[in-house]
Amino acid sequence: MAQKTVQNTTRKARDLLLRRRAELLAEARGEKAELEEISGQAVRDIVELAAESEQLSALGARRSAHRAELQAIESALQRIRQGRYGICCECGAAIDPRRLAVAPDTLTCISCAQSRG
Repeated sequence: MAQKTVQNTTRKARDLLLRRRAELLAEARGEKAELEEISGQAVRDIVELAAESEQLSALGARRSAHRAELQAIESALQRIRQGRYGICCECGAAIDPRRLAVAPDTLTCISCAQSRG
């Protein structure tokens, strides 16, 4: 019974991770087009330059956050393929399925996460 619960949790997490990865990749394609549009515009004055700079900064921050999330998703998918998903990377204990349902890319059990602060 416990094995079936683990398999169900893993399957749900995998589906969620794959869906989120697809969303992030679609957003990245949109951000690339937005970046190309911004950089292709002719700047006419300092106000437009400041606005463009702000847009590029926000876009860069968003892309950086997406890149980090994609790396976490790929790592979780790799752990699923290797049969190590749901096992705390610090202490080796099973991660509570409720924690995995909320944060499917988590690396640690709640105890280890709390001890790190």
